[in-house]
Amino acid sequence: MSNATAKDLNNQGVELFLQGNLTTARAKYEEALELDSQNATAYNNLGYTYAVENNHQEAIAYYEKALEINPQDATAHLNLGNSLIQSGDWQQGLSCLQNSVEINPNNELAWQGIAKLYQIRGQMREAQLAWTEAVQINPNNSENLYGLGVTLAMQRQYREAIKLFQQCLARNPENADAMTQLGIVYLMRQDLGLARETLRQALSLAPEHESARYHLALAHASAGDTEEAKKELERLLLINPENLKARVDLGVFELAANNLEIASQHFQKVLQKDSHHPKALHYQELIKKRA
Repeated sequence: MSNATAKDLNNQGVELFLQGNLTTARAKYEEALELDSQNATAYNNLGYTYAVENNHQEAIAYYEKALEINPQDATAHLNLGNSLIQSGDWQQGLSCLQNSVEINPNNELAWQGIAKLYQIRGQMREAQLAWTEAVQINPNNSENLYGLGVTLAMQRQYREAIKLFQQCLARNPENADAMTQLGIVYLMRQDLGLARETLRQALSLAPEHESARYHLALAHASAGDTEEAKKELERLLLINPENLKARVDLGVFELAANNLEIASQHFQKVLQKDSHHPKALHYQELIKKRA
């Protein structure tokens, strides 16, 4: 049977996959491999069906088989890297993503993956460089602009970050994440009026946006409006009672107001979730000394 027939089966599998029919798609890829055992694309696609089900070990085996057949398959390197990262092997995953962009420097998804991994690791300069590559490849993708803005903000390059978040909002005025990050940058610059206004706008777009509400509380506190800060933290805890950062901060406000019992209750709830939480432990000790 010709390779063209195997290619047809692989293409049928892709169509089925895009329709959400994973099992049938997988069967088509396996049929393609029965006809052409050296079809690297089919191995890669087969691996991807397992990756979307979070079966990354199975996916990795198929990606590695694809790369044995075609070591220059940039997509297989990308997919292998993503599955390795999801499996906890960040260093090897990063190496695979770097292999992908060496083979295909215009692989936007691989650059995004590299940037996100560096961000998680706190390597903001490296993340910035990777996001810059992604922006150059696709300057119309708001995800790239947003990611670059976050890394610049983390490096205190506020003016450039603001421009990028504003570009995101020009493309989509209802982008609550971009609006939130813009508000956070204003807060970091101590432009408290702009920070509060922008974070309120973010919450008007997404009332349950935890980061927007938390940072609005911080902006209120920085402006000396403790009562409004407490209200936002209380609202946040209604949205997510397990937001430990918000609960600790609310406990600190209650402690500062000498509401020792209420403060202690907040810290106890934190310690029930994380018995080694350093701030909760510290403030509980202060309460014991003041009681």
